[in-house]
Amino acid sequence: MSYVTKGRNVIHNGNFNVWQRGTSFTSPGVSVNVADRWWSSEFTDGTINLTQDTGVPNLASMYSMKVACTGTDATIAAGQYTHVFQVIEVQDYWDMLSGKPMILSFWVKSYQTGIFCVALKEGAVTGNPSYVAEYTINASATWEKKIVQIPATATPFSTTANGPCVGVRFTLACGSTYQTATPNVWAAAHVQCTANQVNFMSSTDNYWQISQVQLEAGTAATEFDAIPYADELARCQRYLVMYGGTANEAKAVGLAYNTTIGLFPLPLPVEMRAIPAVGYSAVSDWQVYITSAPTDAATITVNGSSPNNGCVSVTSGTYTGFQALYFNAKNTAARLYLSSEI
Repeated sequence: MSYVTKGRNVIHNGNFNVWQRGTSFTSPGVSVNVADRWWSSEFTDGTINLTQDTGVPNLASMYSMKVACTGTDATIAAGQYTHVFQVIEVQDYWDMLSGKPMILSFWVKSYQTGIFCVALKEGAVTGNPSYVAEYTINASATWEKKIVQIPATATPFSTTANGPCVGVRFTLACGSTYQTATPNVWAAAHVQCTANQVNFMSSTDNYWQISQVQLEAGTAATEFDAIPYADELARCQRYLVMYGGTANEAKAVGLAYNTTIGLFPLPLPVEMRAIPAVGYSAVSDWQVYITSAPTDAATITVNGSSPNNGCVSVTSGTYTGFQALYFNAKNTAARLYLSSEI
């Protein structure tokens, strides 16, 4: 698989084509991965749903990301918030944005009109510095293009290899703890909105959609930098590789390491950001063929993986040392993830 050459847009999956974890998330909670490279955080007394949507502003993309309020919170407490965000890796920022003015452009559609905020802040949740800008939804249920100019910052961001650098946070509701009285300046503070931010959680009529998100160097926004799907998928697979989705299909051939552990190398289409962690839909969605008999997996863990090689250790019944084994998706709901997200 090819890997995209450097383009203008530092945001990955800004057209919301890639959703390896699924295309619908009900009440996802705090800091949950949704569309590839995107996170959702809902930390209020209300709830949201988040979905891939075919409603788009133009022919430059096929999909948008839609957030819908499904449970209300009329009064946002000081430390509460709802936002969606993406964290940019150190190398991408330093190669493409460091020391330069930036411009963020995106299309947005919202049932609720008024002032919303977007923030750039250093990768860690408590990191500094931060930059907050306001944008206004002028018409309900209407696609509008927004452009936010961001000056270069004199404060260096993280230089930790392969680590988080700067996050782009689209705020939907936020309490006073994370508000600033001075937008449009870089500040040494953990802030993400102003007091003018609307409360998206105020009504179950509210929804907010976004598409064609682009962050680039410069002082003038350019057209959305769409790239081929295969290249966008490869970008996302640096952070997540998904296996599964089909029943009774061998995902890996391995060997019994001893009487209790089977080792299964999993192919990685690209080099991952770091040694991945393993996640899965349910252990019982996976099985191992020992001779001709399938046995449900009991545990699945990472074993000996590197950014260039995925390997999982699976316990399932009793093995005979060095016998050949098949690691199998038991049903269509089976999902196994190798993740190096930031």
